[in-house]
Amino acid sequence: MTSPAQEATTDGRSVPHARPGHSKAYGRSTKILAGAIVAGVVVQAALAGGFLAGRATFRDLHEYLGYVLLAAGSAVLVVGLLGRRRSEVTVRLPTRVGLALALGVTVFVGMRAGRGSSDLLMLHIPLAFGILALATRLIVRESIDRYVSRPRGRVGRSNGRTPADGHTSER
Repeated sequence: MTSPAQEATTDGRSVPHARPGHSKAYGRSTKILAGAIVAGVVVQAALAGGFLAGRATFRDLHEYLGYVLLAAGSAVLVVGLLGRRRSEVTVRLPTRVGLALALGVTVFVGMRAGRGSSDLLMLHIPLAFGILALATRLIVRESIDRYVSRPRGRVGRSNGRTPADGHTSER
């Protein structure tokens, strides 16, 4: 028997979700936003190389993209708060908060450097690596959860059931 907070799979097992039907959309949104953050950080590195090579327009693009990434990081946090699951508090919520904070600090450090203060600029690149790691962690966790929680169909001849479940193969 499944409670309202659980979704039944095709073979009768249940998968916990705080809000059935909604968590898949939130998971997809998280993967899309985190993927955009990863791509944006890679583009940021290229833009930084461009403005260090003397192209002034790359500096402006680098700055604007930083604000876009900050907004995406904030959106990842909001999506996590709106689509909470049981595992969200222990697994993803700290990652989401860390990602939003790392993006905020990185943008702050970049703004200070843009105004001539380079005392915290040494944090800019290590924070970017941290942002990559946190965003990738969210993508991987969402992918694992989607794989684990999807309904099981026919798997070979055993229909996904094992002898441990009290079923034998149909040979």
